[in-house]
Amino acid sequence: MLGAIQAGDFDEPYLSAYRSLVSGCNAMLAAYGYRIRGGDGSHFETLRLAALGLVASSPKAGTLLETIREPVRSARNEAEYQRPGVTTAADLREILDAVSVILPALVGLVRQLTGGSPPGGAEDWSVADLLDSLD
Repeated sequence: MLGAIQAGDFDEPYLSAYRSLVSGCNAMLAAYGYRIRGGDGSHFETLRLAALGLVASSPKAGTLLETIREPVRSARNEAEYQRPGVTTAADLREILDAVSVILPALVGLVRQLTGGSPPGGAEDWSVADLLDSLD
């Protein structure tokens, strides 16, 4: 990911962060016993429902997810399907800042719902080193 950032290609790291966000949201929905069918609009519904479910246990993370869900989904759509090179360092910084708040909250909620243990390294969601490379 650092190589792409250093080359000024922010799309792939952005898409990776986006996929992590969607995966975390899917895990939370699955922990509640739900699954969004794939297809047109599935990411929209996944992010929307996850924001609603997350706000009850982590208002900050849930509200942040609700705030960013449409802009990040739109940027992901453009970068992946329409116009490569559309994401900027600022876009990448925004999504990384957001996932560093949202993903730990999702992991905590899934863990609470399933009684599972956190994945190794789940305590440190710092993206500071990566973000420093954007400056």
